[in-house]
Amino acid sequence: MKLFRLLIFFFMSIILYSCSGTRCLQEGETLYVGSTLLVKPKMEIKKKDIKYSGMKLAAAYLSVWDLPNGALFGLPAFRFIPTRLILYNWFYNNKEKGFSYWMRNNLGEEPILLTDVEPELKTLRLIETFENFGHFGTTGNYTLHYKRHKKKAFVHYHLEIPEAYTYRKIEFSLDSSQKNLSNSVNERIAKTILRPNLEYNLDSILFERRGLYLQLQNDGFCYIQETDIIIEADTSVGHKQVDLRIRINKDLTPTETTKANISELRLSLDSVFQNKTESTFYSYSFGKLKCNFLDSIIFLKVGPTYSLKKSNLTNNRLSSLGIFKSNYISYQPKNGDSTQLVASLVLSPSNASNLSFNIKGSYKTAGYIGPSVGFKLSQLNLFGKAQNLYVEVDYYYDFPIGVFRDRISNSSGLSARSIIKAPYANSKFRLAKNSPDLPFQFISFNIEYNDRKEFFKMLSWNASYGLSWSHKKNHHHRLDLLDLTFSDLLQTTQRFDNLVANNPSLRASLVNQFIFGLSYTYTYDNRTKEKFSKGMYFQAHAESAGNFLSLTNILFKNQDIGSKEFFNIKFAQFVLLSYDFRYYFKTGRSSSLVFRHIGGYGLPYGNSYQMPYIKQFFIGGTNSLRPVGARTIGPGRYLEFNQGEVNQVGDIKLEMNLEYRFRISVRVNGAFWSDAGNIWLFKEDPDRPGSGIRWGKIIQDSYLTAGTGVRIDLNYLILRLDYGFLLYAPIFPDGYKWLWQNKAPLWHGVIGFGYPF
Repeated sequence: MKLFRLLIFFFMSIILYSCSGTRCLQEGETLYVGSTLLVKPKMEIKKKDIKYSGMKLAAAYLSVWDLPNGALFGLPAFRFIPTRLILYNWFYNNKEKGFSYWMRNNLGEEPILLTDVEPELKTLRLIETFENFGHFGTTGNYTLHYKRHKKKAFVHYHLEIPEAYTYRKIEFSLDSSQKNLSNSVNERIAKTILRPNLEYNLDSILFERRGLYLQLQNDGFCYIQETDIIIEADTSVGHKQVDLRIRINKDLTPTETTKANISELRLSLDSVFQNKTESTFYSYSFGKLKCNFLDSIIFLKVGPTYSLKKSNLTNNRLSSLGIFKSNYISYQPKNGDSTQLVASLVLSPSNASNLSFNIKGSYKTAGYIGPSVGFKLSQLNLFGKAQNLYVEVDYYYDFPIGVFRDRISNSSGLSARSIIKAPYANSKFRLAKNSPDLPFQFISFNIEYNDRKEFFKMLSWNASYGLSWSHKKNHHHRLDLLDLTFSDLLQTTQRFDNLVANNPSLRASLVNQFIFGLSYTYTYDNRTKEKFSKGMYFQAHAESAGNFLSLTNILFKNQDIGSKEFFNIKFAQFVLLSYDFRYYFKTGRSSSLVFRHIGGYGLPYGNSYQMPYIKQFFIGGTNSLRPVGARTIGPGRYLEFNQGEVNQVGDIKLEMNLEYRFRISVRVNGAFWSDAGNIWLFKEDPDRPGSGIRWGKIIQDSYLTAGTGVRIDLNYLILRLDYGFLLYAPIFPDGYKWLWQNKAPLWHGVIGFGYPF
């Protein structure tokens, strides 16, 4: 015991010595270990009188958000054990190569010094932040709290803010030579967010200047730049008041303040100048485009005044067609007359036909991995109106992975997927009137032959027609007006026959299902493109099937409920709702915390007593409960001894995921994660005891996993390696649900591509 205590003391001493972070510091260097910010009002005002204090404080915090080594959840005032700094100290030396150098530069993190933080500059920035909100006369300072002989320092920022200035008068002023700008300025005045008695706000002022600039640009004043809009503030007019004057640069020439008209439009397609003729097509070396179609995409016309909005809208919609490698617009004065512009539109088409063959590793989020061979075909601009055809064909052979993989059969098959996308130009429904992107209509057809070795051989196909559009940035919609799905069991094994013979509800959900319905999906996505470091993602999906066929059957056949057929095939009738919510919170310069919550609810009714198998929910897989294989757990507390996969589906799904991501090296990122959730049946199946949902015990009836992993950036994809444990399983009796209680080998590695969410 004495020796054990000495060893513990020895190792703790090493850790604490390394944790200090000061071992590698040079003479005069100080380690930064955190900061706080204290803001208080000056004597003449009370704290409750400070308007929008939360917003102002948040802006101030962001201006001094310096994270020390080992910051906890990205908070500058909380410091945990700085593991990466410890590694840096352990492997610190003066060598520029070798193992220690690699460990120090890939797994370690250099000490963050007080000189890196620059508290003097941060104090000035804090003062500037509050003065931008109208608190002119803000004063501030900082103090340092030293530790360990001035080798470590904590920064305390202190600010005192006076009462904010408010607008007394707001004036838009034009010079006598700028009267032709008055209509545009007056139109912007009617929309202004600046009002008397509001607090001074620099961001609002800059927003107003930007708005006036865009107004002038869209009204034809193409030579006026944003810097030509001058804003003057007079703070000497009264107690805590400011007069605001917005004017146009007086040095602009009369020509620069005159509207410019588009007198000529030149279109170049694949380096070929296009003349407007009687032909119905614009032709180029390897294709053609219908004139009336392309003209409807181009908002630039001869005669009207120049408009920046129409120019940007034209560029955006041409890019969204998917048939051009590049497109750009330039303007030049015509014959030296600056009020007459020549608009040149240059389009570079992409190759119309592309065919590629591939042999690759097939990976499915449902928990399968294996080889795949196939080809991809794309044919752009099929009929001269940017109708693009995409076809993919693959033959695959999949092996299950994850916990309980021994209970899942191998799978092979042939899959073909095709879609034709066409722009929905000149839409009478005006689905995306204010959107920079065109709405699209699509027709898709998919067919798959699947051999589930130990259960069945199935042929299924799906055909759909619908629309997709965006009504504004980050808001996307998809409406499937017609969605047909049919699955046919071609051959079954004795094992499957025995299974469905004892489970009528499973037979009802699997055997020859015909689905005819419609669906709608709404997606909001404002995530940044830097590996989803921050932002939010939300998707809601609603689907209904069988109602039209049921009504038709009542009118013409009037068959009994539960046995209605379409072309001698029983059709499904149900409603399905699901959602997927994700939030990405940046906790540090190279770390983030990601939360996901998904749920779904399927309700059969009318002609169906059971949801179709392909529409039921399952849980597990590399993007779900890691490392549990898909369709190997659930529904509810049901424990499947022999079969697995086929009957472990449900009508209700709830799942939550939490993942902390951090950087290890330039191309390697790490993660700690935990997943929880389950699937349930709305009404318990007698053949699957414990499968029904118990609304008051959802948490107790959910699975819990946890693990760690790395993500390797290979430029063209992210390789994900995870290893996790099934910590809690509701299938076990009380007292044996936790991993350390049941002592079952419920852990496994997971291979995936891309981030799980």
